Amino acid sequence: MKGIDILTPVRKFASFLFAHFFEKISELLHARGSIPANDLMKDTLATLLSAGMMLIFNLTGLLVFLFLPQGRDVLLIVSEDITDGKIGSLFWLAFGTLVWSLFSEFGMRYAIYVTDNSGVSLSEARVNWRRSLQVVISDVFIILPFLIVILGMVFNRPISDVIANARNWYVAQWAPVVVLYLLMTAVAHVYFIRKKDTPAVATAAVTGDQTAIAAVQSDMPGSNKPTKPLPQQSKLMDKLRDFIQLSKEEQEWCGKLTGIYNPFIFLLPKPSNFIGEARERYLNFEQLFSQLSPAERNRFPQNTAYLSECSVVPAAFSLIKYTEDYNYKDADNGGKQEWELPGAICNGRYRWVYFVPGSFYARLHRMLYLIVGLSLLFLVLMLLFPATYYENIGAPGLLTLAFACWTGVYIGVLYVDYAVFRRGKPLQPGMPEEPEGGPRRYIEPLYGKGNWWRSVLSLRAILLTLVLLSSAFNDDHPVRMNGQAGMDNRPDMIVHFREWFRHYQLTASRFRDLETKTSDSVFYPIVLVCAEGGALRTAAYTSMMLGTIQDSLVKEGIDFKSTVYAYSGISGGSLGLAFFNTIAYMDGRHNAAFSYRAKGRDFFTADYLAAVIARMCYSEVVQLLLPWHVEKFDRAIALESNWESSYDKIGPDNYFSTDYLTLWHRIGRERGIGAYPALFINTTEVESGLQCWLTNVKPDTAMFYAQERDLLRNKIRGGINYSTMINFSTRFPLLSPAGCLPQSPAHKLHYVDGGYVENTGSATMTEILRCIGPAIDTFAAHGIYIRPFVVTLRFGEDATNSGELNMGNELSEIVAGIYNVRGGRVRMAERELEDMVHKRQGRVIPLRLARNVKEVPMNWVLSARSLRNLDTFVNITWKQRWDNCLSGMYCFNKQKYLRLSQAQPATGSPCE
Repeated sequence: MKGIDILTPVRKFASFLFAHFFEKISELLHARGSIPANDLMKDTLATLLSAGMMLIFNLTGLLVFLFLPQGRDVLLIVSEDITDGKIGSLFWLAFGTLVWSLFSEFGMRYAIYVTDNSGVSLSEARVNWRRSLQVVISDVFIILPFLIVILGMVFNRPISDVIANARNWYVAQWAPVVVLYLLMTAVAHVYFIRKKDTPAVATAAVTGDQTAIAAVQSDMPGSNKPTKPLPQQSKLMDKLRDFIQLSKEEQEWCGKLTGIYNPFIFLLPKPSNFIGEARERYLNFEQLFSQLSPAERNRFPQNTAYLSECSVVPAAFSLIKYTEDYNYKDADNGGKQEWELPGAICNGRYRWVYFVPGSFYARLHRMLYLIVGLSLLFLVLMLLFPATYYENIGAPGLLTLAFACWTGVYIGVLYVDYAVFRRGKPLQPGMPEEPEGGPRRYIEPLYGKGNWWRSVLSLRAILLTLVLLSSAFNDDHPVRMNGQAGMDNRPDMIVHFREWFRHYQLTASRFRDLETKTSDSVFYPIVLVCAEGGALRTAAYTSMMLGTIQDSLVKEGIDFKSTVYAYSGISGGSLGLAFFNTIAYMDGRHNAAFSYRAKGRDFFTADYLAAVIARMCYSEVVQLLLPWHVEKFDRAIALESNWESSYDKIGPDNYFSTDYLTLWHRIGRERGIGAYPALFINTTEVESGLQCWLTNVKPDTAMFYAQERDLLRNKIRGGINYSTMINFSTRFPLLSPAGCLPQSPAHKLHYVDGGYVENTGSATMTEILRCIGPAIDTFAAHGIYIRPFVVTLRFGEDATNSGELNMGNELSEIVAGIYNVRGGRVRMAERELEDMVHKRQGRVIPLRLARNVKEVPMNWVLSARSLRNLDTFVNITWKQRWDNCLSGMYCFNKQKYLRLSQAQPATGSPCE
């Protein structure tokens, strides 16, 4: 890149923006005049409220792309795709940001055009201030989406120690920034470089400020004042500018701030508004005006013979009615003059009320129809696409396009509210002119004479009502059933443990504790695995760590997976454990070259976020309006479908799309129930607050509330896929909805993320160990000793002190107390498990992922950087196994544990 000056165009564009906004802000400060500060604040707030939804969309984008690690990690995927030669995600990100920018700017202006009628009631000075403020805000909105995404890319710098190729990464990191910068430059030049005869002159004409008009005209070619030449623009730029720019007449009437769909009122004061000599002079006009025919009076404001061009009402406006307010005669008012009557000063006017046809704002509506039409078309496509398609667009593009799409839809809603429901009914074509001196014909308001209800009709209110009503009838994300019978053939836990241990003894090695000389120093190690919640980061970490241990130990003659009796997973940890179970226990066709770790890495490279974002940002917004559930719109089902699709690439049989109970029953029938471990997937029941399970064994009654917490016993009435079983545990707040299990027409149960109660799986594992404890004691009575080794897969360290509360204690102590309860519950559960394990002479092996949230954020998609971070940590953990927590395992601490030869079950043991 030597010889290429990158900073010069950046500086030029920055100077261009600075000059533009300096000019606009100067105009804004000039328009302020002597307006009181409180009025300025009111007008500023009112202007922002007028563009409320557009402002919300932009603030949401700011939060997602600049502050949330998940959003910044999503942007990082664009750069990483470029390093792999893929530009699809960059295209959709750039396209989505461009469309978001254009729609946002138009939506902001349109919202003000239809809602701001301050020109009717406020002073001219405050109207000028509002008008100048609106220009500044609309100009900010055109570049704000670009700035949000560019800043997100710039601040999302990679961590140097995990980058494989720094030079390639540098190019990939800045390529999206350059593309977005070029687009922003082009858009800014199209919008900010105006034609010499449009906005400034139109604005000055609207305000009636002759000084401003003279100043603008003095800057135009042909004036005596030297002018600065406008930058040369391409014909394409000129055509684009012509397309998006309103006509001079539309700009003028939009700038009046009277609400473009409101009836326009033309007023002439009557002589009763004046006193003295002024009143006498005005009586001369009234005398002439009274001689006009009724038809001429009706047409008076539109007659260029009477009014100047800048005051005449456009001929396109249709008269609704003409009135003469407080037109009393002296004989009827008790001797009082007209100007002395109550309200005469305000209402003593000749009043013409006009209907403004939509065709008057032809260019405005052309843009509106285009934006709304494209938004609705894109929304329909997003509703129809299969869940696996969204990965082609990618989460970044889907997010930016969602902001654009719903901006366009909201513009359409405003149009219906203000242009359809609250308009006057125009004069029918061909209606004859009213006869001379005859009765006056005028346009009836749409909501007049029996149609009063239209005055309060609002599409926004209708949509809100639909949402509220639909929520009462909608099944609210029901759990997906596969239509199979769902027969519960699971073995009892104690029976399963005995069978599993008998099967385990056939290939297991015994170990001797060199530090003890008692008879129980020779033992069989059994492994119990707990995996913490945390979306894809803990899922991938769980699978890759277990895969690394399995791949490495099998080379030393130890089959690690056969030593594991039970798994307890939460949220993302459940997905990692469930995936490892499929490749470790369900498919016995692995050859010597099979890599458990590589299979896990392949599975978790998929983008599981795109489908969730698409369903959440498009389909489920529509679902809120429907009183029935549409399975295709459900983001939880989309996530399950993506898991199933990804597993298709892993092995010949797709266990993720297989019925859960049938799957385990088939394995037990073919290889015996001792061929697989106990798998506990933890979830939380909303109605009871209990942590419940989905498991391939029947929990022992010694487990508290076992029948109530075992969902497969009687609450899940039908077959569910393996992926659906996992998803009971991965429904963490906002990103995934609660799953609904109808128990009767009047009773439903809802299930959310298992981490609501306890996020490590330790509490469930404590109950498992307590239940199999008597069986372990029975084995010990026959001279067969078992020691538990519990592997806990965690993300980082738990904070033992959340800090002091020194501000807003009345509220913060409540919020902090509720939030920190779960952390306290986790610590208690871990300590309880540790004590129970130590009593049985076992060990707890805490394997914590020593990476912070910025390096591996909690998300349903992992960038290549995040996967490299995981890979790096797993490698380091394994290489340092003699010095870290893994050294506590029976197979690594050779100073404490001696591996003995394989042993067969002893005669007379309870396993026979």
